[in-house]
Amino acid sequence: MVSMAKIVSMAACILLSITAMAIPLLMLKKRSSKIETGLSGAVAYGFLGYVWQSVLSVFLVVLVNWIPIFGSGGFRTFAVNFLGMLCGVACTALSLFWGIYLTNQKQRSLYRSAAVGIGFSLGKTTVEYIALYVRDIYYSIQINNGSYQGSDDIKRLILERSAATAFTGMYKCLVMFVIIFAITLIMGSFYLQNENKKAWISVICLYGGVILINIILRQIFDGDSKTAYDVSYIVVYTALAGGAGAILYHWFRHGVVEPNPLAAIRGMKEGRGS
Repeated sequence: MVSMAKIVSMAACILLSITAMAIPLLMLKKRSSKIETGLSGAVAYGFLGYVWQSVLSVFLVVLVNWIPIFGSGGFRTFAVNFLGMLCGVACTALSLFWGIYLTNQKQRSLYRSAAVGIGFSLGKTTVEYIALYVRDIYYSIQINNGSYQGSDDIKRLILERSAATAFTGMYKCLVMFVIIFAITLIMGSFYLQNENKKAWISVICLYGGVILINIILRQIFDGDSKTAYDVSYIVVYTALAGGAGAILYHWFRHGVVEPNPLAAIRGMKEGRGS
C-alpha cells in the first residue's frame, strides 16, 4: 500500500513546482507589459528547445557509446561519460541560443531572453519531475486498488519513496530552475550586446560547470547512502542558486545584468544602504 501522505506529497510537489516557476514569469509580464508582448512565445521556444535538445542529446550519447575507439574498462567508462556530458552541455547551449535568437527577431528584449530560460526550465521540470510524479500518483492509486500491472521496478521505486524524498526532488528541480534562469539571462545579455562568442562561452562554461559538479559529487559519494549524496547536492547547489539568485535580483532591481555573483551581491548591499 502507498500511504496517502506519499500521494499528497507528490501532488504538493507538482503544484509547488508550477507555482514557483509561474511567479517570476508573471513578474516579468507585469513589468514588461507596457513596452512589449510576446513573452508567452518566448516561453514556448524555451520549452521546445528543451524537448529537442533532450532527444538530440540521447541520440549523441547512444552514438558515443557505439564508437569503438575508447578501448574497454574504466577508461572507456570515463571517456563515454565525459563525452556524453559535453554533448548534453553543447545541446543545452544550442537550444538556449536558438530560443533567444528566434524570440528576438522582431523585437530585441532581455525580458524575452529571460522568458526563454523559464520555458527551458519548465520543460526540464515537466519531463524530469512533474510527468514522473503524475505517473507515480496514478500507479499509487492502482497499487492501493489492487489493479497495478506495471513493472516491478517502478512499483518498488514508488513504495520506497517517502514524502521527504519527494520534496527533495522538488527542491533539486527549483534550484536548477534558478541556475538555468540566470545562465539564460547572461547569455541573452551578451547576445543583445552582439557578443555572440561570450554568449556561447558563458553558457558552456557555466552550465558545464554545474553538470561537472554533480558528476564529481556522484563519484565522491559512490557506494555511500543516497542521503549523503542528496545532502551534499542540496548544500552545494543551494550555494550556486544563491549566486544565481543574486544575479537575477540585481537585474530585476537595477535593469543591468551583472554576470559576477559577488559583484551582484555587493550591488544589492549598496542599493539597500542608499
